[in-house]
Amino acid sequence: AAASEMVEPEWWRRPSPGDCPPAQRDHRLRLAKARLATLSSKRVGGIEYTAADIADLRDACASANASVAEFVRPSSAATGIYKAAVEFALDACAQRSATGTVGEPRTFLSGLSEDVGVKPGKAGRLVAAAVAARLRSDLLQAAAQKRQGEEGQAMFTLDGAIGVLSAFPPSENAAEMEMVAAGLKPRLSEDERAWLSETFRNIGGGSVANAVDEALDVKPRP
Repeated sequence: AAASEMVEPEWWRRPSPGDCPPAQRDHRLRLAKARLATLSSKRVGGIEYTAADIADLRDACASANASVAEFVRPSSAATGIYKAAVEFALDACAQRSATGTVGEPRTFLSGLSEDVGVKPGKAGRLVAAAVAARLRSDLLQAAAQKRQGEEGQAMFTLDGAIGVLSAFPPSENAAEMEMVAAGLKPRLSEDERAWLSETFRNIGGGSVANAVDEALDVKPRP
């Protein structure tokens, strides 16, 4: 079990090691710990993290070429930081941005995993769950927009889903997609599911369209 937790998901993009002169390491590590303290203070105060908060921690750890995992208290706080980071990364994917606050989303999440002590296996599961939840939300929103005659907005919503799935594609027959399908089936008509599937493919989602077909419980095209 411990070995499986170290298996990196397919989307993993390990960042290049930072170059930190030995004379600077202690100073830079203190800066990284200060960034972590900012997050800890927000958690205790019930204040939500921002993308900049977590990106600052990632940058500080990269600059120091060091992890602050041993200083994360309680250990469950690492999961909270990582979950928030995943949402920010998915936002960047939906916007097709690799130059925003978090940079390249896969590299950002891969590096942060080590920074705060979330093992790759757990990181992969957290991302898979978040991607499924995001896809479910996007499909429901696109269907609602279609009902309101806002097909252009529906296509825009589906385009965001293409960005997310292209960066973090679900594995085939993933349990998360089965759960999404079970939740969507009573909320979307057969015609709506067929329209969503066809539109997703038509706007450029071909490479990840099978995952959407699984989520919609639509038979993929031959």
